[in-house]
Formats: sequence, C-alpha cells, structure tokens
Amino acid sequence: MTFMTENYPPYNFTQDGKVQRIAVDLMVLMLKRLNTTHIRSDILILPWTSAYKYVLEDNNTVLFSMTRTKKREKLFICLS
Repeated sequence: MTFMTENYPPYNFTQDGKVQRIAVDLMVLMLKRLNTTHIRSDILILPWTSAYKYVLEDNNTVLFSMTRTKKREKLFICLS
C-alpha cells in the first residue's frame, strides 16, 4: 500500500525531513492498531492532484486528510 497526503499545514506537512502533524499522527496510530508494517516514513507528501491521480489509477493507494473545496466538490458524493 502507498499512503499519501498533501502539504496542508497545520494538518499535514514535512518538517525537518519528517512527515508530521495531526492527520499524519492519526494515520500512524491507525496503522499501529492494524498491526501493519507501515510506518510514518512510508507516508508520502505529494501535490493533491498527483496523489488523487494515483488513487484513481491504483487500487493499492490511500489518500488521506483531504480538504473539501469548491474545485474538488464535483469529484465526490456527500452521503450525509
């Protein structure tokens, strides 16, 4: 699996070569609870458009902590 997020401070960003902040911390906790071999350094920070393209093309990808924007609205269905 490939785990990706975008550079979106204060929720997720790279500092001192380490991917961090609340969205990343939560993902790392989930990975630990699932007893996976994935660790923080496996998480990539990519531009959202690139990460979204990977998710559409590869079933083994995870894109997390997305921000709802008008530009992205048409890409998703809201179930609430």
